Amino acid sequence: MNSTVWYDQIDLGLINYIKSLILLEDYEGELIPVPVRVRKADEDFKKEDYPMVTIYNLNISRRDEVRYYPFRVPRDLDIDRGKVNMERPAVPYSLMYQIDLWSTLQSDMNKMSALWEFEIGRDFNLPVQDSGGVLRYAHCLQKGDSFKKIDKLNDGNRVYCTSFTYRIWAEIDEENPNKIDEIDIVKDIDLKDKLKYKEVLT
Repeated sequence: MNSTVWYDQIDLGLINYIKSLILLEDYEGELIPVPVRVRKADEDFKKEDYPMVTIYNLNISRRDEVRYYPFRVPRDLDIDRGKVNMERPAVPYSLMYQIDLWSTLQSDMNKMSALWEFEIGRDFNLPVQDSGGVLRYAHCLQKGDSFKKIDKLNDGNRVYCTSFTYRIWAEIDEENPNKIDEIDIVKDIDLKDKLKYKEVLT
């Protein structure tokens, strides 16, 4: 099945993955997932939104020529019919994402950043469901040796932010199944004839 891992699949994978690992105690002492949302470039946050994590694709995508295989590959071998389908391989890309941890409390920020560094760190394999619903893993690698920390005033409230940038592997596979090349394969090889031919040569 032809299936793609692109922005929609990466967004959903990041949301689910981060929610499963970054948890803070609520007022009753129960651990709950920190809200995760896809950020818009010009979006402003309200006080009640914090703490939270935002993900933001930086609109930087590069075709990964090292991972790209330019030749068709065999799929769906049919021995009885002597046929094999030759499909175009997926086109690999590297996408750039910025992930920000936000809080109005330094204690919450310290806890979130500690969890991030312990549970996730510089590189990890992100579980994603491709466009065909199959579980895959996209490799994520942090850019740079450290994260960036800032704090600012927002409507009189101090807001803390810790920012990470990751390169995430993706791939596009949108080949139309009706355009896949079907070619013949060699089913039978007469080894006896080959041996006789070899004897004549010697």
